[in-house]
Amino acid sequence: MGDYGPAVVAAIIEDSSNPVYSYRKWDAMLAFDRLGERARPLMPHLERLSAEGNYAVSFQAKMVLGNLNREPAYALGGLHGFPAMDRSYQEYALDKLAKLGPTAADAIPDVVTELRSPSTIVRFMATWTLAHVGSPARTSLPQLRAMGSDSSSLVRDGAAEAIRTIEAAP
Repeated sequence: MGDYGPAVVAAIIEDSSNPVYSYRKWDAMLAFDRLGERARPLMPHLERLSAEGNYAVSFQAKMVLGNLNREPAYALGGLHGFPAMDRSYQEYALDKLAKLGPTAADAIPDVVTELRSPSTIVRFMATWTLAHVGSPARTSLPQLRAMGSDSSSLVRDGAAEAIRTIEAAP
């Protein structure tokens, strides 16, 4: 793996700080991942990189930060904490999680939180997402059953369909 002494770490930081995307910058991003726990003191630098305009760099920085923070896997795509975001982002996150299917199982607590949203469409999308997660969403069945008394028929129907889908899943 090589020596990751102070001089090498300083070179990695320097290469990653270059405003121009290059193979050296990408190699630096990969080196952050190889540093593992030794990258913890570099978290402020990684946080700056996670906001960079280059998707490859920002995604890699988010992945390293996610590993350091032991965030759930779905958070690596920037979805962590979506229930606290604005409604349009909540809709985006729920759609993205539904497309991930069962691999989004670690997001279930956040999706269940959205069942209490004041927005009808967000509540419906939460039921839809849980249906797409499938059998891992069995833990959400009590909350989905409670949606049977929701004021919106769209949400009630979504919850009923999610219950059928989850219960039928192997």
